[in-house]
Formats: sequence, C-alpha cells, structure tokens
Amino acid sequence: VANLAVSSMADCLSDYGVQTPEKRIKALENLKGYLTEPTAVAQVNYVLGDLYWNQMRDIEKAKTFFQSVANSESKQLYPLANEALTRLVSSQE
Repeated sequence: VANLAVSSMADCLSDYGVQTPEKRIKALENLKGYLTEPTAVAQVNYVLGDLYWNQMRDIEKAKTFFQSVANSESKQLYPLANEALTRLVSSQE
C-alpha cells in the first residue's frame, strides 16, 4: 500500500512540472515531512535513495537512504534496500 501511495504521490508531483531530479528530491523531502506511517516514510526514503544513486550519482546520500530503509520496520522493503546497498558497494569497487 505504501508503494502505491508513494508512486501515486510521485506521479502527482510529475503532473505539476516537477521534472528535474533536484525538484523531485525536494518535493519528496517535503512530502516525507507530512508522513507518519513508518512504512510510507521508508518507501519515500527508498525512492530518494534511488534518485540520489541513479540520477544524481551521489553514492553517499543514496547509501544513507538505503541504510535507513534497511533499518526501518518495513519487512517488504528490507530486501530491496539490502540489494541496493550490495549493488552500491560493488559499484564502488
């Protein structure tokens, strides 16, 4: 459910002209400030980690977001975050 909610919110952001990665990151950070459900926060953090890694090429920030997801209460996102962290580490070698 959190994945669908975050995807829907990200789609809404895109509809309002949030095209650049920087603007998407800022909008998602703002959105995260309104969320109280830990799984939804973890989902936003996962999307932010992906944006920092694949669009901004900021490995350290991406790693921080993926680690927060791996340490969250979300059992569904743990494997995804752990896989992303593994790929991040291997890409740095």
